[in-house]
Amino acid sequence: MFPDKLQLEHVSGKDWKLLKPFRYVWSRNGAVITVPKGYITDQASVPSFILPMIVDNTGDISRAAVPHDYGYTHLRDSWKKSTVDLMFRDAMIESGVPKWRAYIAWMGVRANLKRAMNW
Repeated sequence: MFPDKLQLEHVSGKDWKLLKPFRYVWSRNGAVITVPKGYITDQASVPSFILPMIVDNTGDISRAAVPHDYGYTHLRDSWKKSTVDLMFRDAMIESGVPKWRAYIAWMGVRANLKRAMNW
């Protein structure tokens, strides 16, 4: 569940800044992820070759990508990468992304070895 409207401002290149805090309540376990105002996201932890298959220009994936990016940068001490990635998949589906797209994106982040080696 997304109790807040996502408000982003383009900063430069692939970077976007949150204009107000953004929360995601994970229905699987009730965890609340609060991404603070000012957080910078590139919304693209998915390997670049996967992006054309999942981006549908609705913006729905952004609501899932922001807490996922935050998980990669700020939840590393308390969450496993696999948990953050599963949250991303669930958040995409809850956001309205078709399940087939959500699963492709989830497989992409699970296979993202560069991120896995830095975890």
